[in-house]
Amino acid sequence: MSSRALTAAWAASQGIVVASSPELAVHPDVVAEFDRAVEIANQDLARVEQITRCRVLPAEWTPEGGEMTASVKIMRRAVHEKYGEVFDALYA
Repeated sequence: MSSRALTAAWAASQGIVVASSPELAVHPDVVAEFDRAVEIANQDLARVEQITRCRVLPAEWTPEGGEMTASVKIMRRAVHEKYGEVFDALYA
């Protein structure tokens, strides 16, 4: 099951109704649940390994979307072109 489908299923189970994936990515309850998951994951990591800043993106990365190769490797140039501003904001 894709991450988008899992997120949509979780949202439906929580009574969250949105029209699109981009709306779901910025919904306060979804962002809060994601932040809780990161916080729990960070408990088992050394300080230098912990996630300090992150963002839920509005679309799943796929070969069809141009962010991944057919063998599911990240196409860094394409990802940077699409999400460079998001990355810059995280590290500003």
